[in-house]
Amino acid sequence: MANNEMMTLELSRHDMCDIKRALTAIIVDFHREISNQETTEDRRKTAESSLEMWKRLKARVDTQFAEQDK
Repeated sequence: MANNEMMTLELSRHDMCDIKRALTAIIVDFHREISNQETTEDRRKTAESSLEMWKRLKARVDTQFAEQDK
């Protein structure tokens, strides 16, 4: 399977809520790390890049969840 091919996962609503909570926790942790004065500039740049990736992924999960949870 190529990386750009769509994949379907069968998960319960409960599983999806767990995934959404986990994504939120990851995002909060990166925000915390970025705002920590002890974080090095290199690590801050990496954390900012990672944060944007996780936020994009969470947005896609939220959108698909909302569409299916009608």
